[in-house]
Amino acid sequence: MNKIGIITFHAANNSGSMLQAYALQSFLKTRYGVESEIIDYSNETQRRMYSIFCMPKNPKDLIRNLLYLPSYRKIAQSEKGYHEFKKNFVLSEKVLKAEDIKKIIHKYDCLIAGSDQVWNINAMDFDLTYMLPFKNIKKVAYAVSLGASNPNKEPNKVEYKNCIKDFSAISVRENNAKKWIEELVERDVELCVDPTLLIEKNEWLKVTDDWKVEEPYIFWYAMTYKKEQADLLQALSEKYNMPVYVMNAKEWVRRNLRRKGIKLAPVGGPGTFLSLVSNASMVITSSFHGSVFSYIYQKNFWYINIHKAKGNDDRAACLLNQLGLTERYIDKEEAMTKDLLVKPQYDEKYLKPYVVKSINFIEKEIVGKKETNEN
Repeated sequence: MNKIGIITFHAANNSGSMLQAYALQSFLKTRYGVESEIIDYSNETQRRMYSIFCMPKNPKDLIRNLLYLPSYRKIAQSEKGYHEFKKNFVLSEKVLKAEDIKKIIHKYDCLIAGSDQVWNINAMDFDLTYMLPFKNIKKVAYAVSLGASNPNKEPNKVEYKNCIKDFSAISVRENNAKKWIEELVERDVELCVDPTLLIEKNEWLKVTDDWKVEEPYIFWYAMTYKKEQADLLQALSEKYNMPVYVMNAKEWVRRNLRRKGIKLAPVGGPGTFLSLVSNASMVITSSFHGSVFSYIYQKNFWYINIHKAKGNDDRAACLLNQLGLTERYIDKEEAMTKDLLVKPQYDEKYLKPYVVKSINFIEKEIVGKKETNEN
């Protein structure tokens, strides 16, 4: 059986990123017996982003360090869960520099880029390594996301094109990404689901923490907690008479959410994230994976985009359409006027064709099997 190397955002202290990395590796092993390693690469920018303190390069870094200092123990306890979750990965040796990946790729028969926003060229922690600029090895992109970044509009368009056209097969996660990459490399691109949607709920329960909140609550999951969002959650907490919990300790400290009555989960990491979703009375999110796991655990959830912008970022719209839950995508005004206690009507018939198509892609392009026609 071939050995596979996976490059993705596995080392970001971000629950969605870590869980999608776990899902792809687990799915390949459990279903097909395929051995893989996640290439243990994280660039300097990413390491700085997710550290509690960093060596200051500018006044902003110094202010960040001073802001986090009084709450260091609380933040460190929250961040601990991310480091502990890495025991669930099969990793390569540590790679600190992109050029050192060239020294280890000889042991793989195939490299996979993805999933997550590894091709979001405007992400702070993007670098060309995630487009696998290596020769003489099979390369496959699985369900990569570009966020709102159209490579055809970028000054480095030719460089991106030269990397991506060298892949033996390409699949992306969203419709815009499919359109943009097809325009860039002039070939067909498949649309596949995030790997977290390839794994059943009972498998996710194995990595869900036992810890839980012992009261009805709203779980608010977002990458940042801006004032307008926090004001809305404070209002929803009062309206539905439930406390709001978050798990991003650094953002909780930075935004001073304590004064709005928003509570911080005492522990963090992907396992805690799964526990907070699975036990919540309501999930409010502006996150792709917040929506994914609300679906997996069949929770009452709402994706709230404060301004419901039309822009190029179609991650939420594409996902909710695949789930048959487009009505869960609302703006601030709708959040205050709708009855948010109304639960979704879940039906797997919407997602199943996308899952089957994704499995077919994996079997054809990665595992080397013929297509399946699962019912």
